[in-house]
Amino acid sequence: MKDNFLRQFIKGPTRIVGNRLDLLLCNFSEVIDHVSTTSPSQNDFLSDHYLVDFFIRLKFKRLRRMQRKTYDYERADLNGLQNRLQLLPFDMTHSDDVELCWSQWKDLFLATVDECVPMKVIRDTNSPPWTGKLSLHYEKNTVR
Repeated sequence: MKDNFLRQFIKGPTRIVGNRLDLLLCNFSEVIDHVSTTSPSQNDFLSDHYLVDFFIRLKFKRLRRMQRKTYDYERADLNGLQNRLQLLPFDMTHSDDVELCWSQWKDLFLATVDECVPMKVIRDTNSPPWTGKLSLHYEKNTVR
């Protein structure tokens, strides 16, 4: 089940003799809620299986359009970037602290990229709802 990202939602027994025979599997656990089992004797149901009851959230609503900044490589001065990167003093600090060396190198590199590559704002208007934040709402009629 875990290899296929499936989650089992029924925790207790599903038969009168105490075995868990029935399964409720889903690979998107955010849509399954309020899982419960009811003894067949409580509902005048002639069976040795418990009734499994759960909600499936069916309506998804996007909260807002997302905006983010990214580099605009189409308008970049790549020759200028290459020339400036060749002139950078990458032999900055002789230290045994790897984190310090990485931070200094990254700061120099990104500052040079910022000088040669302009930024642009991307508006994700057609992105699928599962790539951003979701607002989940209960469907009025539950699926059983």
